[in-house]
Amino acid sequence: MGLRFVLHKPEKIDEHDLPTEPLPDLVFAQPDQPDRDKLPDQHTTVSIPSSTNNPAFYPALPGMSTGGGALQVEAGKIKGPGSLFRQLRMWPQLLPMFALRLLPLGVGLCFVGLQLLLLLRFGLKIWSPTQETTWMNAVYVSSDLALLPFHLLLPPLQQEVFTRIEPYTLLAVIIYGLCSRMFVHLLKIIVSAYLAAGTRAEADIHASKLASRTD
Repeated sequence: MGLRFVLHKPEKIDEHDLPTEPLPDLVFAQPDQPDRDKLPDQHTTVSIPSSTNNPAFYPALPGMSTGGGALQVEAGKIKGPGSLFRQLRMWPQLLPMFALRLLPLGVGLCFVGLQLLLLLRFGLKIWSPTQETTWMNAVYVSSDLALLPFHLLLPPLQQEVFTRIEPYTLLAVIIYGLCSRMFVHLLKIIVSAYLAAGTRAEADIHASKLASRTD
């Protein structure tokens, strides 16, 4: 018996059965996969203010409270009527301290007035009016009292030479000016020390009262 090899030939396709144009190969796109190496986008959320979170500005202003019948402001230094009444009640105690603070100023003004009086006398002596009025006589009499220590301590001058010009008057003006500076400075030191001692004593008394209350 012999072996026969049968070769199968491919079937021929009729061209009339084929479409007029070849169809393109359809490729289905796969969905994009997220990149694992890439960090996720950071989204920032912006909070929208709502009317419920914000307090009402009327009738009470922010930082102010109307409770208790006293007006209190947190940021400012405005105090209620209670502190005002307390200050008015302490005014009789503060009045002597206020007067002591004004004492150096009053002494300085007295010395300034005395110097002006002596300068007026010096000018009137140089001018030497023919008719003296009442106010001129008052100036001479009052200035004589201010010049009395100088007339007693210093030797008398020759009236023939110093008839219209009085050197003692100018000397008195200079000396009274120096005395004014010294007295005012000394009074300021004394008043400051006295007020500081009084304040320290009040603080000690207040501290002792608080200590007794806590005990």
